[in-house]
Amino acid sequence: MRRFYLKQSYVHVPGGFMKSHVRKSLVVEDSTLEFRGRSWTVKLFNYPNYYGGKFSASWAMFAADNSLSTGDVRVFELIKKTTVVFKV
Repeated sequence: MRRFYLKQSYVHVPGGFMKSHVRKSLVVEDSTLEFRGRSWTVKLFNYPNYYGGKFSASWAMFAADNSLSTGDVRVFELIKKTTVVFKV
């Protein structure tokens, strides 16, 4: 995890992932991050003409609640496309 993402209220989602796995018509949608038996609702923004997307709105809470720090690694696995749920 980069320090920048821990200080900001969002984290970047790569464009390749967004193009392959997220509806092109999606602009913003509530998404769920599930980790260690808990869940957080975050906004998933899609910017298909730019760099991809981002998790925002409650990303900072997710990072703080899980004591994320610089250098930590988390894998986000899309487990449900219809309501956009990620297992972390």
